[in-house]
Formats: sequence, C-alpha cells, structure tokens
Amino acid sequence: MIEFDECLEVGKKAKRHQKRIISKLNKGKPAPGVWLLTNPTNTENLYDIFDAKLLVFPYYKKMDIHVYGIAKSRDEAIELLLGVLEKKI
Repeated sequence: MIEFDECLEVGKKAKRHQKRIISKLNKGKPAPGVWLLTNPTNTENLYDIFDAKLLVFPYYKKMDIHVYGIAKSRDEAIELLLGVLEKKI
C-alpha cells in the first residue's frame, strides 16, 4: 500500500504531472521516469530513492510504502532528499 506524506515534496519537473503520477501509483500502474523518496527498507538508512517502475513487482506490492517525495529523475530525487534533510536539521 502506498501512502503519501502530508508534506509531500515534488520536484520542479514532476510538479506539472503530480496528480497524474499519484493517480497511477495509487492504481498500481507503472509510472515510467518517476523516482520516489520513501521510507527505508533497511533500518540503517534514513530514506530510499528508487524508480517507481519497481512498484509493479510483488515484493513492493506487499510492502507499506510511505512516499516523502516525487521526482522525474534520479538527480532531482537527490535534490529533494537534500532539501528534506536540510529542513529536518
């Protein structure tokens, strides 16, 4: 199940398509070219950044995923992560 943070961070390129991206992710459809900033799968990490295409696999469909950010590239996702970390400090 995918849950979106109430303070969802959205990259500049993803902002234009935010509603469509969220709709696709909620329906379990692939969202090519979308990167997500999520809760970590490993307890030693703070966040995970991964391609939304991975959500179609059964492993991810079984997990509870909390999304903190949406980006249209990996670089943009890293920028979002830096912004989130700066806010928390």
